[in-house]
Amino acid sequence: MHLVDGLTMRITIDIHDEVLARAKETAAAQRRKLSDLVNDALLEVLDRVGQPSAQAEPFRIQPLPLGSVRPGIDLGDNSSLQDALDEDTRDPHTGEHDLSKLR
Repeated sequence: MHLVDGLTMRITIDIHDEVLARAKETAAAQRRKLSDLVNDALLEVLDRVGQPSAQAEPFRIQPLPLGSVRPGIDLGDNSSLQDALDEDTRDPHTGEHDLSKLR
């Protein structure tokens, strides 16, 4: 990828000696200017940062086996669900709701 001639800005950055030596060798071998090599390399990294990694595994949810629905409960009917919840909170001796059984 090559940049189209346009505005450039002169800046000062610190580059490790070994990295600079390799960059100069690569630029010379390709008969390119060092600044072009640096710009292309930086653009390549910046383009990769904005894209999801091809190696990343997609997040998957593993459902837990919870058994079946109790008899008499219709998951499409809110009132049957509410009745079942009410039954779970009733005290078997008095028939009153025992709020301590709420989860």
